[in-house]
Amino acid sequence: MRRIWLQQLLIALIYGISSFISWKLSSGQHLFSLHAGIGVAALLLAGPRSILPLALVSWILPVLQGYPLQGVLALSLLNIVQPLLVQALLPKFALGGELRVKDSMRLLFAGPLVGAFFAASCGVVIESVFFPASTTLLFFDWISWWLGDALFILIVVPFCFGLQHQRAMIWPNRLAELLLVVAITGLGALLLSEFNGHKELLFLLFPLIIWSALRFGHVGNGVLGIVVALLAACSQFGNIWLGGVLSTLLLLSVVVTGVVLAASNQEDFVAAKGTRLAAQVFGSASQGILITDANARIVAVNAAFCRITGFEPKDAIGHISRMFKQQGQLDINRKMLDELNTYGQWQGEMEDKRKCGEVYPAWLSISAVRDEQGRMTNYVGVFSDYTHRKSAEQRLYYLANHDPLTGLYNRMALQEKLNHAVLSADDKPFAVLFIDLDRFKTINDTLGHEVGDALLVTVAQRLQTVVSEYDVLARIGGDEFTILLEDAESLEQVSLVAEDLRQALIQPCVINGQELFVSCSIGVSVYPCDGKTPAALLKNADVAMYRAKETGKNNVQFFAANMNEMAFEHLMMENGLRHALERQQFCLHYQPKIDLASGRLSGLESLIRWNHPSLGLVPPVSFIPLAEESGLIVAIGEWVLFEACRQMCVWLKAGLDIPHVAVNLSPRQFQKENLVQQVKEALVQSGLPASRLELEITESMIMQDPKRAVQTLNELKLMGVMLAIDDFGTGYSSLSNLKHFPIDSLKIDRSFVEGLPEDSDNAAITEAIIAMARKLRLTVVGEGVETAQQMLFLRKSGCHSVQGYLYSRALSADDLVAYLAHEGLVKLNPSNKEPVF
Repeated sequence: MRRIWLQQLLIALIYGISSFISWKLSSGQHLFSLHAGIGVAALLLAGPRSILPLALVSWILPVLQGYPLQGVLALSLLNIVQPLLVQALLPKFALGGELRVKDSMRLLFAGPLVGAFFAASCGVVIESVFFPASTTLLFFDWISWWLGDALFILIVVPFCFGLQHQRAMIWPNRLAELLLVVAITGLGALLLSEFNGHKELLFLLFPLIIWSALRFGHVGNGVLGIVVALLAACSQFGNIWLGGVLSTLLLLSVVVTGVVLAASNQEDFVAAKGTRLAAQVFGSASQGILITDANARIVAVNAAFCRITGFEPKDAIGHISRMFKQQGQLDINRKMLDELNTYGQWQGEMEDKRKCGEVYPAWLSISAVRDEQGRMTNYVGVFSDYTHRKSAEQRLYYLANHDPLTGLYNRMALQEKLNHAVLSADDKPFAVLFIDLDRFKTINDTLGHEVGDALLVTVAQRLQTVVSEYDVLARIGGDEFTILLEDAESLEQVSLVAEDLRQALIQPCVINGQELFVSCSIGVSVYPCDGKTPAALLKNADVAMYRAKETGKNNVQFFAANMNEMAFEHLMMENGLRHALERQQFCLHYQPKIDLASGRLSGLESLIRWNHPSLGLVPPVSFIPLAEESGLIVAIGEWVLFEACRQMCVWLKAGLDIPHVAVNLSPRQFQKENLVQQVKEALVQSGLPASRLELEITESMIMQDPKRAVQTLNELKLMGVMLAIDDFGTGYSSLSNLKHFPIDSLKIDRSFVEGLPEDSDNAAITEAIIAMARKLRLTVVGEGVETAQQMLFLRKSGCHSVQGYLYSRALSADDLVAYLAHEGLVKLNPSNKEPVF
């Protein structure tokens, strides 16, 4: 704000002084109108904010000229209206500070021809009102007023613009030269005053004006014009110089010449500067640039062109450019020429060849240059070596569309391929195969992610040996693979391919010295009968794959319409599972374990059931996998632990001397940091002695992180809790590992028991397990005993306890009490006051 006020004060001061000088040197005439030029320059440079300071001092000149109050007011208003009129006629004047030739022409029209004409016409009318004179004097006053205003507008306005934007032309290198020109001009003006009556000698100023315009621009012209005007006014030869209309007109022509010449020279300077800049850009640009004529013959190349292509300028100039003739790319060439003719430019990728013969990708942009008549004169090609960028793009494309582990297509790429297959199918059938590995999670959790990743790579390689190069093989996540068979001529062919895939995967593989067996479940959907969109085909293939899982795994299932109903039931069960806990729909059933030596009860195993509101009593095999997938198994496992402890304590308080109750821990539950604290809380909250609780775990749960698992088991053992290995004999069981774990018993999996005693292999394995377990002083429990022959074989082999349908299925708490009482398997112990820990 302070700067604005100072600027306005300066404008008022300069305008006031110029008004005084104009009055002092005009000798009653109007040929010296310095104030008119100052007013116009102030408005053009400072804008509307200069109106106030001009208005405050516009009265000075009329007062000095002796006008009455009404005349002062009228002429003051005229002194404001004149610059406003000129400014209104010059919108966007000298943008960027460059006073160009067209700006000079506009100033010539708006200043002398309009602004000065208007001011002179209005001024003589006002003057005639207050100082009546003859018609001859009135006309002479109008001419002198018009010439004076026109002369100083043309002198002062360019001079002020030059001071603001062209100071570098006079300071400091050329200041001495400017002073010399001013001195010569001043001396010439004084000498001319001696040749009274020879006004034509004024043309001798032309060489000096030309010198000034070319060397000092508008600043030099302004200085010379003001100096000549001042000297002329001070030399008292008014009747010959400024006092004579012809002399003033001649001086005006000299000033006009200087203004136009200085503007033209400035334009040439700017153009030359632009040309130099363009030449520097052309020479130093990092992109290759070549310019051809209308016939595509090269006329210029830059240094980057030579560096990229290896061709020297002499090798290229005069030859037809290859950018219009890309071999083997006729469609691109045709499109390029069409766009150049229509839009004047084209850009795209092309293949070019270096001088050494190496082919490289280039990104090329071509622009057409036309002359004033619209005829094509040149083509400008700008290109860059696209090799590194192309490699980076290809790498990014690969990463975006391929699985980083196996190198197969990923889900996004498969979706794109499926979209293309659907759009181009024309009802021609193709198949989508959804492959999911069986028991991969067990392998991954037991042997670690490194082995799991290596297994996935092996699976991918085996799948690739089966499918053809025209099929699409993708890994869409985890252990899920998808294959798009576009050439599916019949269902039999698809079935054969699926069977080949299954057979390829069931072959054993060795990873890190460990022999692994893996199988897969395959679901198949066929276009268009099983879906007409990629989403429907994938969904239905997934549904068929889950059906393959449900029917025993390691098989192939084609999608059928009723599978969607089953999938819907599956989804409803999963949704219901999320509310089962809060709605208290779970309950525990208990299966007794029988001591083979005494025939009495040796313990119970708690087994969860789900009282589904519409499906009835749901066994764990139907919902535990869902609970594990959704993560709800942790909360469910915690409920089972607390409920089993509570019920066991109820029985003990009722006098039933049940040795212990077993609770199965899930892998996720066992991995929790707070498992030990959770068990302790369950015992404390229920009041159950720790010795009455047995926790069943699988060996795979321990092997996932043996060090941490042993620490957890030791803490549980210190509490007095019993520990058992469940499902022993499956997976990666190893008796040598058992000696490192603080366990009390192991349970032989039902898959070995069910073939006894007829199956000699199962019998041999079972006998070996029992013998080695007994040597390790472990209690052995046989699961799934359904026949007396199985029980007798196990008892003969040294098994301690058994459980199974031979004795009882899993029973509710009330039914279990009735069963125990009926069979006499438990004794009463009313005093039962064992400590919790």
